[in-house]
Amino acid sequence: TKLWNAARFLQMNECAVPADFDPETVTQALSQWILHEASQAEVAITEALDSYRFHDAASAIYQFTWNIYCDWFLEFAKPTFQGEDEAAKAEIRATASYVFDRILVLLHPFMPFVTEELWAHMGDREDFVMRAEWTAPQITKKTAAGDLQFVIRLISEIRSVRTEMNVPPSARLPLVALEAGEGTTSRLSAFASLIEKVARIDHISHADAPPKGAAQIVVEGETYALPIADFIDLEAEVARLEKSMAKTQGEIDKIDKQLGNAKFVERAPEAVVAEKKEQKEGFATTLSELRAALDRLKSL
Repeated sequence: TKLWNAARFLQMNECAVPADFDPETVTQALSQWILHEASQAEVAITEALDSYRFHDAASAIYQFTWNIYCDWFLEFAKPTFQGEDEAAKAEIRATASYVFDRILVLLHPFMPFVTEELWAHMGDREDFVMRAEWTAPQITKKTAAGDLQFVIRLISEIRSVRTEMNVPPSARLPLVALEAGEGTTSRLSAFASLIEKVARIDHISHADAPPKGAAQIVVEGETYALPIADFIDLEAEVARLEKSMAKTQGEIDKIDKQLGNAKFVERAPEAVVAEKKEQKEGFATTLSELRAALDRLKSL
């Protein structure tokens, strides 16, 4: 389903690989980053297959396709497709289609029928994907890769705070960089529109101290503030988190009571006991996250 949706997205945005497309000459940071990641994925998949580590190979192509390409690259491509820079739009279209073709090639050993079907639908080609070249030009763009990985981490942290604090999806928060270094300032300036669009940020500013009512996050050693007090009901959120914590603690207590029962542990199958312990770990992680969210709220 993910592959079909990606293919439809590319077709809707008229993505295709021009005959003269050279992946080594792209200039957009987004293009350089995804080509760099595609090359890294190819190396990891090839090495795993050569070593008969089929699970690692399958995991590598899955992570690249699902997480990096579909979840992030296609999301990042939307502002360009909706923009007015025709040169950037043409390059991203070509890159998106080129990398999708690489995905079909690298995924073919694991999903031969779906990849052949998509290969036939995604271009005017007479040959089969099984006969396509396995290797492609290796693209190494460490600067672009580092920049986009920073953007992904920052957006992920912002989304995490929004979810923890139950900030309304429609709310556009300001983002304040606190005592940001020159490198971070440069990155924020270069990717401001992308961050604002994808993370639903109203604007990015700089300051020496966090504004009142702001939650703080740390990304690559730099601190950022998200003023959220005006967007949520603080008392209601504190009550909600405390209720969730009490419920989660109750689940932990219930499992502790079972595991503390010697007869239960002796008579229950090992798999059941192991499952209970795993459930407890999950609840403990959730409780820790809720406590952190509550502490963050109370500090506003």
